[in-house]
Amino acid sequence: MKDKSKKGSGWIKAIIMLLVGIVVGLGAYYGYDNYLSKDSKDEKTNNEVVDDVSFEVKQKISHFIDAASIDDSVASDYITAKYFNKGTTKISDEMKLKMVYNATLRYAQDNHIIDKSEIDEMVDSTFNRNESSEIVGEPVTIVRVEDFNQEYEDFFGEKPKYTIKDIKKLGCPMPLAMSKTDIYLFHRCGGTTVMSYNSIIDYYKKDGDKYLVHTTGQEFNSATEEVTKTYKTIWTFDKDLKFVSTEKE
Repeated sequence: MKDKSKKGSGWIKAIIMLLVGIVVGLGAYYGYDNYLSKDSKDEKTNNEVVDDVSFEVKQKISHFIDAASIDDSVASDYITAKYFNKGTTKISDEMKLKMVYNATLRYAQDNHIIDKSEIDEMVDSTFNRNESSEIVGEPVTIVRVEDFNQEYEDFFGEKPKYTIKDIKKLGCPMPLAMSKTDIYLFHRCGGTTVMSYNSIIDYYKKDGDKYLVHTTGQEFNSATEEVTKTYKTIWTFDKDLKFVSTEKE
């Protein structure tokens, strides 16, 4: 009887030890797995702190780069894409105006018909007194002076100074007249843009108090859809999101 009792007790102890081992093993596995997960989460968080660029910052920078990445054969003297792709540390007055033209043209009012009262309100134009009466009834595109000036200030942090003479060759439609409230763009230039340009932002990176943006630009023939040139460019902006430079990557 004693032998049977000892044998039974031995089996019970073995089973208890086995269960304890399983519990300890599961606990160790869970703890290690939780440690790895926490370590991975911490590493991800640290990377986000180092390289994090907010949506608002990306939106403002991408808007600037978009306006600075236009190829326009109609206004061949003011092709922003080629100007920035070759690398620069400054933006000429002409390029600043061209960028603002590129930006505001996208939400301008099309197919506005000029009436006589608007001609009387024009403060600057390329038309003389005799020609002014001939543009009554002509369809034009309108950019608000307020929008044009605001884009300029947002891009460059300064108030613009310009006349119709300064902006009349920026592109097609052509700005040929302005009032205190509106800039009138005329569709008299004709022609089409044969070469097009496509700019893609690869990634943003915060480097100290500066922002670095890597882009890939493709110049292609819109008729054949053949890519003729590819550009890799690094854009640098300061902590206030003002342009610093571009350089070839």
